[in-house]
Amino acid sequence: MVTVTVSLPESAKDWLDEQVRRGPYATAGDYLTQLILRERAQRGEELTIEELRDLLSASRHSGVSPRKVSEFFSEAEKVAEQWKAGRG
Repeated sequence: MVTVTVSLPESAKDWLDEQVRRGPYATAGDYLTQLILRERAQRGEELTIEELRDLLSASRHSGVSPRKVSEFFSEAEKVAEQWKAGRG
């Protein structure tokens, strides 16, 4: 993983922090990573093996999630639908 510094207006930073507090994300970086992955899916771009390995490594180091397994499957189904729609 690398560190990227991004300048945001305070209102955008507040909104981002709120998404992390309300959602399943541990950090703002996790949330932004998901946004990037969704955008790539909508464009029909596929992840490389190295990118998949990086995501897996990051998930292993992020700790135990408070979410239920059913929530993960529900999210996975939504992501799969987004990928399909992006390629259609």
